[in-house]
Amino acid sequence: MDKSPKHEATTQEIAAEQPREQASVNSDWSTIQSQVARAVPRLREIATTAALLGPVLLQPIMWGGGRGGC
Repeated sequence: MDKSPKHEATTQEIAAEQPREQASVNSDWSTIQSQVARAVPRLREIATTAALLGPVLLQPIMWGGGRGGC
């Protein structure tokens, strides 16, 4: 098992790339977390509005007051 200089360079390149990949993954994950954190309040507001207005908007349809009723 003779180690050639080419093999050593490849091993060193791989070792050098691993911290960069890890930093990239951490950076990507923190970006995703910050985007989700910004979106949650708006999604909560939409869900609350839908929960409050849903029954009001659906009630006429359930009672046959909507378009095309029998």
